[in-house]
Amino acid sequence: MVNFVEKTLAEQGFGASWSRHVAPVLDHHARRVRRRIVFAVATSCLSLVLATIAIVMHSNLNDATILAQPLNMALVVALAALAVIGSWVVVLRHDSALAAPVRTAVEAHFGALFTMDDNSAFGDVILQDLVADGILDNRPYSVATHYAGTYSECRIRLMEVSAALGSQMMVDLLVLRVSLPSSARGEIRGDSDIRRLKAFVEDREDVDSFYVDHDQFDRIFMAACSDLGEGVRIVTRGFAETVLQIQHRLASPLDNEKRTDPRVAFQIAGGSLTMIVESRVHRGRRMRLGRTGAESLARELLLRFATAPALVDELHGAADVPPAFKPLPRADEAQPQISL
Repeated sequence: MVNFVEKTLAEQGFGASWSRHVAPVLDHHARRVRRRIVFAVATSCLSLVLATIAIVMHSNLNDATILAQPLNMALVVALAALAVIGSWVVVLRHDSALAAPVRTAVEAHFGALFTMDDNSAFGDVILQDLVADGILDNRPYSVATHYAGTYSECRIRLMEVSAALGSQMMVDLLVLRVSLPSSARGEIRGDSDIRRLKAFVEDREDVDSFYVDHDQFDRIFMAACSDLGEGVRIVTRGFAETVLQIQHRLASPLDNEKRTDPRVAFQIAGGSLTMIVESRVHRGRRMRLGRTGAESLARELLLRFATAPALVDELHGAADVPPAFKPLPRADEAQPQISL
């Protein structure tokens, strides 16, 4: 049985859920892949032998035989090549059989925090508001999953959303919403798409940009608010560091190359914080889910789910709670705990 090696605080305790939901399927999947490889190798060897025999016979037979005809000879070789290609296509094609048990394991791990929310209409309203506020572009979005829960007396939501972006690309979108421990005055925004936020500030006379006094955040992000005192109170250096970690860690699970960090934007208004993590990926690209791919998908989903409580901890000022992205300590160190 393949065990899951826990590396971060968000993964702490996930090994049990992996062993229950993923490991048995992974063992079966590995045996099936081995059978397919054996079949492909046998088919390739047999096809090569038959093609070689046919070529030798073609060279030594008189013109009256069937294999002496060039067209028939080419047909035999083509059939042998197709058999080889077909057997290896079965081995190499995208296999998503492990995606469902991996997600089930992650959902079970966060079962005390999140439950599936079937209220798709509410998710659509959130997306419509983000479009109306200029945070998202106006395009047809599809909500794939919608989770809701409560953490530290704050209501939290997580949605995974997608949208077509031409014929070759698609938008993979993570939407997080958490209620604030106390209401905030006015509106606060931050965005790694600085051009978009600049346009918003220019259109609003009551909104101004401000610096967070965090060099890396101020270089990558722009922040703006309608009440400077409220903006400085909420968007602290600790909050800025959490946002940077989210951008760096939460690349799309569909993006195998991960050459650039995703766009991250947040809006604080009306007693809640809404954050989006937006990646653009090729529509035909899928992660191949063998053992390594399943582990990678599990780690990325775990970080996605852990982001909402991490935001709540930061907004509550829970300095004693280590971030979910932090690596687990060595065996000889004290074991910190995070609330999930």
